[in-house]
Amino acid sequence: MRKPNGYGSIKKLSGNRRRPYVFVITQNGRQRPIEYFCTQVEAEIYAADYNKIHRNHSLPGHKMTFAELYYRWLPAHIDDTSPAASTVCGYKNAFAHCQPLHTKIFTDLKYVDYQRIIDTMRRRGLSYSSVKKVRSLISLVSKYAAKIEAGNKNYAELLTLGKNKPVRPHKIFSRQKINRLWIHADAPGVDTVLILMYTGMRCGEMLTLDKSNVNLRQ
Repeated sequence: MRKPNGYGSIKKLSGNRRRPYVFVITQNGRQRPIEYFCTQVEAEIYAADYNKIHRNHSLPGHKMTFAELYYRWLPAHIDDTSPAASTVCGYKNAFAHCQPLHTKIFTDLKYVDYQRIIDTMRRRGLSYSSVKKVRSLISLVSKYAAKIEAGNKNYAELLTLGKNKPVRPHKIFSRQKINRLWIHADAPGVDTVLILMYTGMRCGEMLTLDKSNVNLRQ
């Protein structure tokens, strides 16, 4: 759809940039950058809001896609609930699994569209936890859509996830194995295993741990 005169435009900058998309407007015959973005969808949302606020101008017949709804929901959800960084990362991963839905009009999506995403994930061998996070994202986004009157159907509760079969079942360390580690505690890497075992940290959490977070007296 062709945008009206004076609406502004979105350009993708060359090179390896963290935020390659820029929204620009024309002033006094010259283009002026307003804001930079990681994705084109985020830039499109900003452009729409900018024109509503500054020019009281909206694109005629605009229908919100699943991706646009997600990018509107996420910052609002973060402001309301202040989720942990790992939770936000989970939202982003779940959104990536929904890639076939990104460009589709949200109000046109049906149960079969969402269930197809779940079924594809299970066929690819992804875990029950992963598909559960996708269902959770669909539910949260759908509730937000109802809140802003962009849709009133939530198909999340109807989705079938299949049986919960652990991909890598956990095995408890026996006392004999733990004692063997202590005997060889001076060997390279053994101290790392002991730290992970006794603290319950994940590998990623330990790798990002700072000295300031460690209280040796305790």
